[in-house]
Amino acid sequence: MLAAGAFFFVCSLCFLALLLWQMFINALSGSVRFNLDPFNEHNDVDLWEALERAHLKDVIRRNPLGLDAEVCNFHDFIHGSS
Repeated sequence: MLAAGAFFFVCSLCFLALLLWQMFINALSGSVRFNLDPFNEHNDVDLWEALERAHLKDVIRRNPLGLDAEVCNFHDFIHGSS
């Protein structure tokens, strides 16, 4: 009986993690620039440096719009679809 309870608990945690991940992905909307600097307080050099530190610079550079690329569909943005 404990094993079934533990399995249910693990499944519940996995479901919660997936739900939170989906909420995070859906929260990203607008341009890369807006998501990095919503109050427009930093220059492009700072934004590119932040992306480099996050190991995302190459991903953003692959998109022809760069910092102005829309990220409303994060999966398509990362995989290069439009």
